Amino acid sequence: MASETSYSSPQVIRMLFVVVAEFFICWAPLHVLNTWYLFSPDAVYKNVGRTGVALVHLLAYISSCCNPITYCFMNRKFRAAFLGVFGCRSVVKSFGVLPAGETIIVIAEVLTLEAEDRV
Repeated sequence: MASETSYSSPQVIRMLFVVVAEFFICWAPLHVLNTWYLFSPDAVYKNVGRTGVALVHLLAYISSCCNPITYCFMNRKFRAAFLGVFGCRSVVKSFGVLPAGETIIVIAEVLTLEAEDRV
């Protein structure tokens, strides 16, 4: 148990660092733009333009999409459980599913069998 904790701790710290960095990269331009807008609204639209302002807002919204993608690429349990929910059993087995993921895979298999019985 101690070795599992020491093994997963660097992975968790790395994932936390990536999530915080993504958040900063996605939201910092909008905060800079909003602060600039407080002092000189005309200069923002003159220098950045409406399209630029829209792209900065879009970048902030993309932040919501980054977290699940990050979890998928950096966490084997999440990746296996996610694939198990959608019935990708052969792919999930190749990941070497851990106990937490097996529960979700079993549920997905039961739901699949129940759906096949109804047809």
